[in-house]
Amino acid sequence: MRYFLVIGFLIGLQFSSFAQYKNDNVLYKTVYLEDLCQALQQNENFILLDVRSKGEYEDTSQYSNLNIGHFKNAINININELPARINELAAYKQTPVFVYCSHSQRSRRVSKMLADSGYAKVFNINGGVSSWQLMKNNLNPCPVAVLETKLAYSIESPQVLYDPSKDYFIIDIRSDSVYNGTTKDERKKAYGKFEGVTHIPFSQFSQVVPTISTGKNILLIDDYGNESPKAAQMLVDKGYKNVSILFNGMDAFVQYIPARDEYLNLHWSTPVAYHLINGREFDDMMRRQRITTVIDVRSKSEFNNQSKNYWQNVGNIVRAINIPVDKLDSNSLKFVYKYPDVIIYSYSTNDEVFEAARKLNEMGYISIHVLLGGISNLRWRAANYKDLDGWKKYVENVPAENQ
Repeated sequence: MRYFLVIGFLIGLQFSSFAQYKNDNVLYKTVYLEDLCQALQQNENFILLDVRSKGEYEDTSQYSNLNIGHFKNAINININELPARINELAAYKQTPVFVYCSHSQRSRRVSKMLADSGYAKVFNINGGVSSWQLMKNNLNPCPVAVLETKLAYSIESPQVLYDPSKDYFIIDIRSDSVYNGTTKDERKKAYGKFEGVTHIPFSQFSQVVPTISTGKNILLIDDYGNESPKAAQMLVDKGYKNVSILFNGMDAFVQYIPARDEYLNLHWSTPVAYHLINGREFDDMMRRQRITTVIDVRSKSEFNNQSKNYWQNVGNIVRAINIPVDKLDSNSLKFVYKYPDVIIYSYSTNDEVFEAARKLNEMGYISIHVLLGGISNLRWRAANYKDLDGWKKYVENVPAENQ
């Protein structure tokens, strides 16, 4: 199942809320996760408002990769129910209200709603619980910001793969074709694999569980974080202790952590000939002013902010040329040199950008770099991560309604 089908519910909520960055620190204040503890301690009698669904809050969502915990003592009111339930918060109009969700898109909508309704001290928690899960290894413990969960297994940040003190028994539960690099799914193939780990496909996991014997902590890795929770629960139900999953699987690993052997505790490899770069690596390439061609492989309408889906109209990366993936041929590329670096991107980590990379390789381009997360992730991280505000300069021509 494709990633966007698996979490279509969440992505749809994100798509509907791009216009909210322009309200940051205008209608409400924003708080970076690194500063959250201090902000809470400085605002007496604060409340935490979780605007996700009840299932997400209670870790019972049908989308298992959305069950990632909640802040202790937080009030939960689903964003879809808030207009009818806002009176439940009437007593807090002069109280500091810290709003969060999974990715801080829904929370921005609610923060605006509260500010417009006369709430005086509204704070949006940038990045939400998903960023907390990604960054928690670098965040200091805080008694007033404790993430708790009902899950019987642990969720680990990709950062643990760089921690020499961690010694996991790692099980890759992706399919045989993905693990062996023979899948026709170009994206999953590009994500590569870790060498020397145990491979048990999820389709066979329930049969193999009784035979797994290890004295170590178990870490499960899948594609996008939707199957590992189910596999973890199987292990827990069979009496296994100290079971963990890698947050959002290989997708989070390649998007947020440089997949370089000099940093990793284990060897990572990919069968594809092009390179995967995350936002920080993109920033580094742009800062060094390398001779680089940037190709936007979205449709012409998306590139020109004329998509029927308004949330797709988010501008373009500076200096980018638009060559839709279905137009990539020798004629459209006649002015694109084969040997300097070429960066390609799409709206997000879409399948089309990997297909474009494959096509370029087949046409003789030898230094292709796929920007993971695409333009939407570049904008999101610039708005939500403390040290990445400068990334805003890489995106231009954003329509006013989506700023």
